Amino acid sequence: MKDDKEKRSSKGETAMAEGYVQGDGVGVGARHRDSPAFTGGGGYLSTCSILKFRPSDHQKKRDPRLDELEEMGLQKHHLMVAEEIGFDNFLSMWRIYDEHCQRKEWQVLVTMRPYQSYLRYQRNRYIEALNESGMTAKEIQVYLARNLSEKTSITNISRIAGRRKNWKR
Repeated sequence: MKDDKEKRSSKGETAMAEGYVQGDGVGVGARHRDSPAFTGGGGYLSTCSILKFRPSDHQKKRDPRLDELEEMGLQKHHLMVAEEIGFDNFLSMWRIYDEHCQRKEWQVLVTMRPYQSYLRYQRNRYIEALNESGMTAKEIQVYLARNLSEKTSITNISRIAGRRKNWKR
């Protein structure tokens, strides 16, 4: 329950902590007692001009050099890669492929595994980690189905994680 000594009013007064006497060197502003208080509210806010946002400032601008790749006749998927990773990174990748991949007439033949193989590799490392944490093959199967919507047989899980000495069945 509130102490009867504390009363609230609609008067515009300055709140002070109990025991605080202005000018005695006690309280929050005591470290500034020898310097005069500034008037006018700080003033710096009206001069801040760095952050002027416009919706277009937040949108990524397309590199105009990508137009050159399009004019050259690069296939759409290469243009998409260039836009995704950036023009300079695309040129670096292109140069490396040109130096290390087979050529057929005017083409560089790039052979890559499907992206799905990377996802499968990561899933297999995850199965190994779950095994190392002490889960059984059945527990891993249930966990993968529930959390990753991945349907994998116990045989496959055993094969993947069975390479480890501490595999629990």
